[in-house]
Amino acid sequence: MRIGEAAAYLNMSVVGVRKAASEGRLPSRRTGSGQRVFDREDLDVYLGRPTRDCYSQQGGSVVLPGVRLDRSGILARQSGKDAA
Repeated sequence: MRIGEAAAYLNMSVVGVRKAASEGRLPSRRTGSGQRVFDREDLDVYLGRPTRDCYSQQGGSVVLPGVRLDRSGILARQSGKDAA
């Protein structure tokens, strides 16, 4: 997506997105005409959201430190030996 769309998705200014990309904190690539474009998955990683690659093939859930997120979007706090 283009920089304006990425800024809206991230709830940031275009200047902030451009700076994050220039500093290497936000992956981007350039079109043939030199415009920055961003992948939605990279924006989700920047926001700390789980990506499709985080889901296991077995059980359809992703385990984050202290939290279990299943495909239905239900968060459940883990405790004890299961907590990372």
